[in-house]
Amino acid sequence: MSDLRAHVAQKTGISADRQLLKVGVPPKLLREASADQCLTDLGCQSRDTLIVEEVTEVLLPVSSTPKSAGRVPSAKLQNENVGDAPASDLLPAFDRAIAAAREHVKLLPEDKHQVWALQRGKAVVQESLKRGDNISLSALHTLKGVGHWVVQELKRHLDTSLEAESAASASKRPRVTGSRQSIAPPTPASFSWWYLGRDGKRAGDRNSAEVSGPLGAEQYRVCILHSSGRMERAWLPEAKAPPRC
Repeated sequence: MSDLRAHVAQKTGISADRQLLKVGVPPKLLREASADQCLTDLGCQSRDTLIVEEVTEVLLPVSSTPKSAGRVPSAKLQNENVGDAPASDLLPAFDRAIAAAREHVKLLPEDKHQVWALQRGKAVVQESLKRGDNISLSALHTLKGVGHWVVQELKRHLDTSLEAESAASASKRPRVTGSRQSIAPPTPASFSWWYLGRDGKRAGDRNSAEVSGPLGAEQYRVCILHSSGRMERAWLPEAKAPPRC
């Protein structure tokens, strides 16, 4: 565990005593009794996803934290998972959104640009996937050619899919009379990001970041940390890249 925390600190800049480590799907808190424990002793298996959260209070040793630490209400977790859906899972939502937009255009032909915007967004995401950048929905607007409206439409059609799955699951459960269920409001997507240099370390400004692409169409390497603790790397087009983070 000490080697893992040191490696995470080197890559993210988060000191070992402020790291909250989670693993698996859904994420479970790693509770080590000592820094000498092996990952396999804590239930971490090969190819498991590791999630890192930075906290304001020193947490080591993790075993001393309250049992409630790191727990997220299921409704909130579900909403955060919608915002953190990877681009590879968004193509069906694109198809549903495009189909809905085509039906809308039959009534209002002047809105045909909506179909074009969704088709363009899907093509941009597919190109991003080919480059190996499987970024999340909440950061999708950083791709050139994907606007906030396209992101909102994807969220709406992802929510529709989740609601349909939830309804199908609920229909199989015994019906309970005299009770009411409330739907939790959606959790706003929030994330922090910073530039990355060629050495993979945090950079304070755009000029120090790793850059790719031809002159006039440069893209800058960034690291994105979501509120759920998920961390990913992507390329930010120059048009959307401020001089400083």
